Amino acid sequence: MSGRFRVAVLGTINRDTVFSSRGGRWEGYGGILYNLLGLSYLGRGGIILYPISNLGEDCWDEVMGIISSIENIKAEGIRKKEAKNNHCVITYGSSGRRREALEGRLPPLKYDDVRSYLQVDLLLVNFISGFDIGLEALKRIRREFEGIIYMDLHSLTLGIDSQGRRFLRPIPQAEEWIAQADILQMNRQEAELLWGGPLRGDEDFLELGRRFLSFRPTLLLVTLGPQGNILLEGDKVFYFPSPNPTPFDDPTGCGDLFTCGFIWEYLGTKDAQRACERANQFVSREELIDQLRSKMRIRGGENQKDGGVS
Repeated sequence: MSGRFRVAVLGTINRDTVFSSRGGRWEGYGGILYNLLGLSYLGRGGIILYPISNLGEDCWDEVMGIISSIENIKAEGIRKKEAKNNHCVITYGSSGRRREALEGRLPPLKYDDVRSYLQVDLLLVNFISGFDIGLEALKRIRREFEGIIYMDLHSLTLGIDSQGRRFLRPIPQAEEWIAQADILQMNRQEAELLWGGPLRGDEDFLELGRRFLSFRPTLLLVTLGPQGNILLEGDKVFYFPSPNPTPFDDPTGCGDLFTCGFIWEYLGTKDAQRACERANQFVSREELIDQLRSKMRIRGGENQKDGGVS
């Protein structure tokens, strides 16, 4: 694959505390940092990355130290805020069920924060907090941006209570959010929330695709954990099994790494099926996930092997 691609990555860089299903604890940084490190690794000399994010002053030095060490990340779009950074506490149960709480609430990005990056080839909008950017700002970006908008709905599906605990809830104005994307990604739980019940087979997934692709997107990706993913394109459904179907203790960030594999292949080939295969191969490499996470770990925090598709 030759040529240089420009990708802007919009979202939040979290501080993460993760308790795995086996009782391990991991302290580090996450959110769109997974996208940045994953795409940087895959693209090497073929991609330039432009993160667009607000970052709390308490995490500024350490996060910027990580980012500044990577040559193909241009960090001018990261803005220091005089506030505590978002801190996500994630706990996995033995069944793989995830509980999440969020401390801190950095302000959403505005259109003016993004407008200098509207000449890129692809804009990845990854909803890490769920309030990373407002709908009206995103609509304005969509009107003025001629490239691909890749959207991971993720935390748009999460509400937050007075104690910071996250809970699944329908997305307000869901159709309007979806209508801003060319490529839409969600996991099975999020898809079933929007669908209104269990997705039991091809016909349900085809109807899901018809519904969401009618709003604007041309591709819908549904990640299935260690089972792989589903692609809905046109009026067809394609299944792509993972080459490593063993569940990992901590799948945090692996949906973001799936995104990286898909984007890198799709930018070069415009072949969505090939991109799904590449994404599954990338995210199944546990040793590579360990390597990327080692760059994000807070020194002194506990660490253990983790990985998988979320």
